[in-house]
Amino acid sequence: MTSPALVGIRTSGAPTDRDPGARLDRWQRDAGVTAVFMTTQSSAGYAATPHERYYRNTILGPPAGGTDVLQPLVAAAATREIDVYSTLTEATPPDQARRVPGWVETLEVDLFGRRGRLPCFRNPDFRNWWLSVSEDQVKSYPLAGLLFSLDREDPLTLVLSQRAPGCFCTFCQAQADRQGIDVDRAREGFRHLLDPAGPTARAVAGGENPAVVLFRLLLRFPDVAAWESLWMQGYLGLQQQLYGAVKAIAGQVAVGWQVPSSYASSPLRRALDPQADRARYADFLSHATLRRTPVEHGVLGVSRQTADAFAAAVLGDVLSLAPADKADPGAGQPHSYVQIAHSSDVAVAVATGADGVIYTEHLGTDTEAAELKSAGLAVLRRGDTP
Repeated sequence: MTSPALVGIRTSGAPTDRDPGARLDRWQRDAGVTAVFMTTQSSAGYAATPHERYYRNTILGPPAGGTDVLQPLVAAAATREIDVYSTLTEATPPDQARRVPGWVETLEVDLFGRRGRLPCFRNPDFRNWWLSVSEDQVKSYPLAGLLFSLDREDPLTLVLSQRAPGCFCTFCQAQADRQGIDVDRAREGFRHLLDPAGPTARAVAGGENPAVVLFRLLLRFPDVAAWESLWMQGYLGLQQQLYGAVKAIAGQVAVGWQVPSSYASSPLRRALDPQADRARYADFLSHATLRRTPVEHGVLGVSRQTADAFAAAVLGDVLSLAPADKADPGAGQPHSYVQIAHSSDVAVAVATGADGVIYTEHLGTDTEAAELKSAGLAVLRRGDTP
C-alpha cells in the first residue's frame, strides 16, 4: 500500500451504547484503526438527527430520525484523533412507501410498466433528497468524509439474469428522446432477450453460439446498448452531482463511493464505469471485494461451468488495481481502499496495490475480537499503518 495509508472499520453503531469510547479504544489498540465508517442511512433507518430546513426542495422530506448514534461517536473519536466518515446506503426500511408520502412516485419503472423497489436516479425529488441528506450531514457534523453506497444492477445484467430491466419512467424516456434513442425499439430488444420461447432463445437452443446470438441482437436493436449507456449516465450523474454539492459546501470533506462486489465479476460494469474516470468526482473508492465471484448460473444457454471458465480467463480471479485503474495520489486520483473481512484479505489488498483497508462491520464485534487483532497484525507487518 502507498502512503497515506488508511486503516478504517465499518460500523452501524449501537443505539443503546451512548459511550462508544471503549470500542474505539479496542479498535485503535488491536487493529490500528485511524478512521470509522459509520452507517447512518440504511434499512434500519437514519442514525443521525435530520434537520427539516435542508429538505425544502423534495417532497420526500427528511429521513425518519431514530437514535442519534453519530453524534456520540464523533465526540468520542475526536478525543482519540480518529476520523469519522458517514456511510449512506440506498437501503430503506421495508415500510418506506407507507411512511413517506410521494415515495412510490419516485420509484423506477421496469420494461413492463411496473414500479420497482428503488427510486430512479433521474427523479428530481430523489436527487434533491440525496443532496439534502448530504448538506444536512456535512453542515451538522464535523465529518472527515461521506461514503455513498448506490448499488444497482444495470439493465443488461438484469435481462441476462431473466429479470425485467429499467428504468422506463417519464424522466428516463424524456432523456432518451433528447439523445435520439428509440424507446419502443429498446423495449422490443429487451423483450427478445427475455422471451424464453422467442427467436433468441430458439437460436441458442438450436446450438448457435450464444455470443453470436447476443451480438446479432445488439446490432439489430442498437437502442438496447444505447439504453444501457443511458442508465449508466443516470447512475453516475447523481454521483457527480453529489460530489460537486458536497465540495461546494465543505471542500475539506472527502467524498467516496462504494464499489459493489459485482464490479470485480462484471466486464460490462468495468467497461461502462472505468475507475480511472472517477478522478473527476471521487476522493476515494471503497471496494467491497477484489475477488471475482464464481458464475452460479448459465447464461443464454451456456452452462455454468463454461461461463465461469470464460469469466476466469477474461477477468482473472482477482481485480487488479493497475495504474490505469488505481489511485495515484500524485496525479490527484482517488485513493483505493479495500474491505477486509478476514486477515487473509490483507495480502490480497497489498498485492493489488490498495492505498488502505477498511475492516468490515462483523470484525468490530466482540465475538470477532481475535480475528480483528489478527487482521491488524497482518496490516502492521506490511508496514501499512501511518
